[in-house]
Amino acid sequence: MFVSFEKVTGIVLPFFIMVSAALLSGQQTPPANVNQLVRDVISNEVQSENSDQTQWMYRLQRQEGARTTVREVVETKDCDVHLLLATDGAALTPDQRQKENERLEKLKHSPQQQRKKKSEQQEDDRKAIEMFKMLPDAFLYQYRSNKGSLVDLTFHPNPNFRPPTREAQVFHAMEGSMLVDAQKKRLVELDGHLAQAVEFFGGLLGHLDKGGHFMVKRADVGSGHWAITVLNVEMKGKALIFKGINLNQKDFSSDFHSLPANLNVAQGVDMLKTSGFAQIAARDLPSSRTAGNRVGR
Repeated sequence: MFVSFEKVTGIVLPFFIMVSAALLSGQQTPPANVNQLVRDVISNEVQSENSDQTQWMYRLQRQEGARTTVREVVETKDCDVHLLLATDGAALTPDQRQKENERLEKLKHSPQQQRKKKSEQQEDDRKAIEMFKMLPDAFLYQYRSNKGSLVDLTFHPNPNFRPPTREAQVFHAMEGSMLVDAQKKRLVELDGHLAQAVEFFGGLLGHLDKGGHFMVKRADVGSGHWAITVLNVEMKGKALIFKGINLNQKDFSSDFHSLPANLNVAQGVDMLKTSGFAQIAARDLPSSRTAGNRVGR
C-alpha cells in the first residue's frame, strides 16, 4: 500500500515537535550573569550559616594516608565531641574503649578543655566563612551547563583580586568547577586544584606545590540544614591552614540526626557513650573498603 509523503510528514513531524518540546522543557536558559549568581549564592550561604543554630549528630569516616577511622560526632553549644568507633575497619578493643571513655569523661569535667576546643572550632569556622565571602571577588566564572536548577560553572583566579590572608592566598591560586543550586541559592560542590605553587614569605613559612586538589560536596541533610558530606584535600607541601584539616585528608559524613537545642558537653558525652558504644558492641560499622561510598557544618 502506497503511503504519501504528506501523510508520513503529517504523522512524524508533530511527534518530532512533541519530543523536542519535552526535552527542551526540562532545560533552563543559562543565567544572565553568572558572577551575580555566585554572589547571591554566597550571600545566602553566609546568612544561613549565621542564622542556623541547629545541632547535629552524624557519622564521620576519615582517611589520612593508609589509616581510616570512624567516629560518631555530636555538636553541642560548647564544642563538638566525638567517640572513636573503629580504626581500619576493626572495632575498638576493650582497652581502647576504656581509653575513649576516660578521654570523654575528662572532657566532660574540664571547662578549660571545652573552651580550647570551642576556640579552635570557632577559628576554623571564621576562616571558612571568610573564604566563602571571597568567592565572588576572587574568581571569574563561566557557565558550562545546567540541569534543572543545578548550574555548573568553571572558575579561575581574578587577576585584580589581592588575597588578604594566607588562607586566601591558597584559595586564590585555585581553578576548577563549581556546582550551585540556582533555585535554593546553595553551594552544592566546589572542585579545584592549585594552578600554581604557593609560597609564604618566599617559602620560609611554608609552601604548597602546584597541582594540589581540594573538593567539597554539600547537601541538605534535613530540615533545610546544609552540611559538608564530602571533603577531599590532597596537597603536597608544608603549611597549616586549618587546625582541623590536614593536607592529605578525605572525610565522608553520613547518618545525620538533629539534636535538642542547647545540648551541652555533658549531655553530648552521655549520648555518645550510650549510642556509640552500643554500635561498637553490635559491630554496626563500615569497613575501610567502603570509605569511597560515603563532614559537619
